[in-house]
This record gives sequence, structure tokens and C-alpha cells, in this order.
Amino acid sequence: MLAHNRVWYLMARSLSNEASELERKELQSLLQQDVALQQQYATLQELWTPAQLKSSHGAGTLEKLLRKAKQRESETELGEVIEMKPSRSKRLWWMAAASVLIIAVSVFIYTSSQNRPQSLVALPDYSDSITTQNGSRSQLILPDGSRVWLNSGSRLLYQKNFNGKLREVQLIGEAYFDVVKMPEKPFIVHAEGINIKVLGTAFNVKCYPKDEKIEATLLRGAISVTHRNDPQQNEILLKPNEKLSINKQFVVTDKMHTAHPAYKILNLDSTVTPSHLQETAWVYNRLEFRDIDFKTLADKMERWYNVNIIFHDKQVQQLHFIGSFENETIEEALQALQAVARFKYEIKNYEIHIRSLN
Repeated sequence: MLAHNRVWYLMARSLSNEASELERKELQSLLQQDVALQQQYATLQELWTPAQLKSSHGAGTLEKLLRKAKQRESETELGEVIEMKPSRSKRLWWMAAASVLIIAVSVFIYTSSQNRPQSLVALPDYSDSITTQNGSRSQLILPDGSRVWLNSGSRLLYQKNFNGKLREVQLIGEAYFDVVKMPEKPFIVHAEGINIKVLGTAFNVKCYPKDEKIEATLLRGAISVTHRNDPQQNEILLKPNEKLSINKQFVVTDKMHTAHPAYKILNLDSTVTPSHLQETAWVYNRLEFRDIDFKTLADKMERWYNVNIIFHDKQVQQLHFIGSFENETIEEALQALQAVARFKYEIKNYEIHIRSLN
């Protein structure tokens, strides 16, 4: 019970932007150990809008948020959003914990509002959403005709009709967008702490909750990226074949600019086709990886094959690989990796245990 209290406390600290770097790393470590907590935290991130909470002084917004969370739980029971079906006692615990968390966050927001700039963008209420489970990918066409490819373990929230001045969506996970150009109505992707604004372009966004970084890769057109809590609204502009990598430990009071150590702009090889770029190959049903360590590759493979990979020593996590998977089964993929590196594995249902060779 103490551990559960600790993780909810850390969630509150993180949602209110009060968490230290050590606390954020601790929360990430705890979430990695519990898939259900990851899903619950992702739900709270989707529903959480600090500006609304502050403006209502807590009570009304707390009730509304709990109703939304309860509605999400009902969707879960029907199997429409999340495959995992928690027991009734677990759902009641989750609702109680969520209420405690929301109250805790409201206190953090209230006590720190004098020292921190408030969110400059109020997220809209989304009427529709689509979720892909690990091991699957999906495509959809938005009301404006824009096309979206959604990678494994991802969720996109959007409005049934883009009636306002903006076309806004919210992403958790990874998606590739091919946006219809409408200069009078910009398209904005909200992804964790950043906003990506486009007119008409093709780009990829990767922002899984477990990842330490957010990535935006531009293939065609132009996009601008701003931090949601940056009072200066400093923009980072991307050109085609550029990738912006943002460290999630970015402090919201810092100015957003490319010279900041939390930001990196990388140039992509323009001679490589999108189907072979590791940032976009997944759209073509290929898992591409270029000189990444086994731990990072394992995160990708977990989503790609819907498995849980467990390392039993740190040494094996540091192995590096270059390659791609397309039609291989999980066992064929592991055998291919074994051909270039020394490790052993054992498959137990959906769990894969990996160890170094002694």
C-alpha cells in the first residue's frame, strides 16, 4: 500500500509540474513495472487541464474529471479502449486514488501559481478517440480529410467536426500525420507538454509515456513547435528532413530555443526513403532500428509484438543492434539478434526473459 501511495503522490507532482528530475525518474521506473498504472496515468494526462481546475477553484472540475475517468472505466469494461479488464475492487481503488490525486494536484497548482507561468493553451473537449493496442497499427481519416497512421500502444483524441478556428488533436504514443492544407484553419497536435502547429504537411510524432524524449520528424512542409507552458511562446521551426528531439526533463520556466541542452535538431538522410527511415518505417509495417541499445529496442519490440521483455542483468541491455523486422515472428526476431550478439532468451507465454551468456 505504501508503494501505491508513493506512485500516486509522484503522479500528482508530475502532473502539476512540481516533480524534480529524480522524482520523474522514480515515477517512470514505477510505471514501467505496472501496465495498469501506465494506462491510468495516461488517462489522467488526457483529462487533466490545470487552467480549468484553477478557474473553478477545484470542486466542479474535480467532479467532472472523476465522471470522465469513470466513463473511461466503463469503456474499459466493454473492451472498447483497453483490453485489460480490472476487477471491481481494483476499479473502485483506482477511482478513489484518482480523486486523491486530483485533490493533491489542485493543491500543488494553487500553492505554486504565484511562481510559475500558467498554461497558455486550454485543450478542447474531444468527442472521439481511437486506440491501438500493442501488436497492432491503424489508419483513420479525420473530418477535414487529413490522414493519420497510429502506431502500436497509441491513442489519438479528436473532434468529430472541426468547427472552430483550429483543427486540434491530442496524441499519446506515436502517429504519422498527412495533413490537408487549410491556411485559414491551422492543424495543431498536442503531445504531452508541446504543441505542434502545421498548415499542410507530413510529419511523425513520437511521445510514449515511458520514453524519456518527445520526437517530431518532418518529411514535407513546415511545422512549428512550442511548449505549452512557455509564456514567451518561443517557437522552434523545422524544415523537411529534420527531427526535433526534446528531453522530457525540460523545465517549463526555461525559454524554448534550439540552443537549450534539452533540445536537439537532427538532419535525416534525404537519400533514404520514408519506408526505410527508422522514424517512419513503421507506417510501412517495418520495425527499423539503427545502432540502438537492447533496452531501447526491447521497448519497441514490446509494442510491436505485444510482449513483455524482462532483462535479468544490465550488461545485456547495453548490446547495440542495427537492422529491421517486417514479417518475422518474435522468436525469429530474437534468433536474428542472437546471430550478431551473445545472449540467451526464454519465452514464457507473453513474457520474454533475456540474460547474458556467462
